[in-house]
Amino acid sequence: MGDSLWYKIVCVAGILALPPLAPALAQGLSWAPPGAVETGEIPALSPISGDLDYGAGLEGAIATLERFAPVDHDLATRAQTLETLEAVFAFVRDEVRPAPYEGDLRGPEATFAARAGNDEDQAELLVEMLLEIGVEARKVSARIETPTALQLPGCVAPSGDDPLVLGQIDGPAKARMHARAVRDYGLLAAALPPIDAVATMPDAGAPHTWVQARRDGNWIDLDPMLIDAEVGASLARGTPAPAPAAHMVALTVQAETLSGGALGLAPVLSVSLPASELAEAKVQLGFTSELSGTGGGIAGAFAKALDQAPRIRPLLLIDDETIQGDTFDTPAPPAKGAGLGSASADPVTAIWLELTTTRPDGAKTTARRTLVDLLPPELRVSGKVTPDAIMAPDEGEKLPVGLEALHTIIVSHGGLDPFSAAAMRALMVLDLPEVEAGTEAGTTDQTQMLWQIWADAYAKSVSAEALVKQNSGPMGCAMVTAPRVYLFTSGGTGPDDLMSVDWAIDGVKAVGAPDPGAAAEIRVWHGVVQSAYETALAESMLRIFGGAVGSTSTLLNGPLGLVEEPPKGGGWIARADADAGWLLVSGPQPEGATAVWWRVDPASGATDARMAPQGNVSRWKWKTGLSQVGHTTNGAWDAKTGKFIPNNKGQNPNLGGKSWREVNKGPMRKKLEKILADLKRRKAVARERKLRKYWDKRTGRGGGGNEYLVVLENISVPLAITVGTGVGVAVVGAYFYALTGEKP
Repeated sequence: MGDSLWYKIVCVAGILALPPLAPALAQGLSWAPPGAVETGEIPALSPISGDLDYGAGLEGAIATLERFAPVDHDLATRAQTLETLEAVFAFVRDEVRPAPYEGDLRGPEATFAARAGNDEDQAELLVEMLLEIGVEARKVSARIETPTALQLPGCVAPSGDDPLVLGQIDGPAKARMHARAVRDYGLLAAALPPIDAVATMPDAGAPHTWVQARRDGNWIDLDPMLIDAEVGASLARGTPAPAPAAHMVALTVQAETLSGGALGLAPVLSVSLPASELAEAKVQLGFTSELSGTGGGIAGAFAKALDQAPRIRPLLLIDDETIQGDTFDTPAPPAKGAGLGSASADPVTAIWLELTTTRPDGAKTTARRTLVDLLPPELRVSGKVTPDAIMAPDEGEKLPVGLEALHTIIVSHGGLDPFSAAAMRALMVLDLPEVEAGTEAGTTDQTQMLWQIWADAYAKSVSAEALVKQNSGPMGCAMVTAPRVYLFTSGGTGPDDLMSVDWAIDGVKAVGAPDPGAAAEIRVWHGVVQSAYETALAESMLRIFGGAVGSTSTLLNGPLGLVEEPPKGGGWIARADADAGWLLVSGPQPEGATAVWWRVDPASGATDARMAPQGNVSRWKWKTGLSQVGHTTNGAWDAKTGKFIPNNKGQNPNLGGKSWREVNKGPMRKKLEKILADLKRRKAVARERKLRKYWDKRTGRGGGGNEYLVVLENISVPLAITVGTGVGVAVVGAYFYALTGEKP
């Protein structure tokens, strides 16, 4: 069992192709709430087959990047085209919509990208743009007794761009995703009672932030959020604004132990940072055995000699920094004589990953995800646990399978940068020949693999934000008003899991709705669209690998109804949802299937797809019967030796007998580098820092030095997982751009 996941990961080094876009399917889809309730059929999705034109793929990637004009996606470029104080003020006033949240969520660049922000973030944006044209500016604040003089939150007009291009969902998959969302919306609408979402309005006496700019030695007021705002107008006399409270995101790894018949929790790693900082950071979580060389020393040697399970340490990578958690015993039943087991009298029964967002007012949202759980669900719910009830974990290469997964965490705040995502997509395609060469030679760059996994997850998150912006119509819109946390897992909690995608926390509100019922409809529709997107991402990978997708939508495809008791098999997650007052909606499921349900907030309409034991997740598994060597048309990845065995002496039949490395990509490399250099020359200081940051993430030149690389190599994620995922997402991109991308 320990080798099963290792053997089943395929190194995708040149085996897939997307079918050409069907124009009728690619165009004309509206992501606003449907006007009528429908429960139609979901179109089938054909497997992927065909050959790759790598040069066309690279050209398509560059062409997609060039669609993102700097004037629309670079703050400094837009400011310099405006030139004057009046023009900059008019841009922020007229083009950036008020958003209903408190405190610091986005910062200036993300507010520019979102075209929406609260008074604090709009003031940050206005100050930054004024500084770009040489105008001194500062933030001021005062308490406002007449909030009705301020603009109400408003919707950002949807752009004409395809929201799913960076998620790389092609035309047929997009049509299937849309049909799935419409069907699920209809099923939920038939099952739910009327929901009156609670509207929020500005409070009288609340602090309000705006800008003052210096002109001719005097400070003049610039408040873009005033109704009929003009230069020089304000509602009060401002004083220097204090530092705003930030939206925070915390990541905690909890170890559960059984002691004296009672279950207890203790954090073994905990980090909390502002959402605006984490939104651009490469955050990845893994685990290492103390026998791997990260501090095991004498204790690790003794454990190995005694055939005891080693102690385990969580490792959190944030850009080039490494945060090491406390060690804990391997989750296992108590040792009974010889054999692997817990050496502690208080055995570890579960490991949880908790993600928590905290708003400036102190309100918290927490999502708990199962990494390892050794207790039967019925015992956990009853609370009656004895040591004999602890099950053995699924064994991986070094650790329990659930601790050999790599968790990539993306924090989304509504202002992720599509230009950065498109640039990283292009870099992945550009690097593909060298990556494959390293795979063939058995010299895979682990840093490169982790960067590609993160870059792919970031781009998918950008598409998810674009979908939120497209959820806009005459009855209002959806808007990101608090951090969203996206969890992309390579590996999983079981030996057959390949990957999972999970919007663990979703900070979205309905804005501009004429009545509470319309606001609730927007939230329900948003929930089913995000769930359909998760399923579409899973299905896009399995069109390559084969296998099965498990999600709430794929398992609940018939009539639904409210359930008074948590769904059977839902365990503690379903019980927690019921106890928290969520409406639970479910229906008939296939025999033996994982418990799934929808949960809906009766106060807002917020809708979430749920699956036991992880929570909100779309999980996909390998089909059974794969051999111990993953075969491709380009060769085979031998999991036992950890090397790639090429076909035809390294020649790739998909390239007409030419090696990937023989394809001339010099002109495309020069073109990409020119785009990046041009952006830097536009004096975008903050953007320049951002570009340098993600380039460093790609090349390992960040600054973490040898210590970072040593720790990185000790993460107990099987190489096949990082290679299979890292190379796979790059190849998917090459095919997507080759057959669906624009040409220069």
